[in-house]
This record gives sequence, structure tokens and C-alpha cells, in this order.
Amino acid sequence: MIKKKHLSGSFVPDRCFLIIFHKVEKFMGNAC
Repeated sequence: MIKKKHLSGSFVPDRCFLIIFHKVEKFMGNAC
């Protein structure tokens, strides 16, 4: 799974990251 660094520098759990990423992707898609 892809792991991204959080702003604080700590690693975000994959599940939480994927949920956040999906929401952001959906939001960005709607914005465009």
C-alpha cells in the first residue's frame, strides 16, 4: 500500500489515508 507522510511527519495508517485521499479526490473531481 502507498504510505504518505502526514504534515506532522508521522505516517498515516493506510486505511485512514485511503479514506481521506478518496474524499479529496472526489472533492477535486467535483471542483473541476
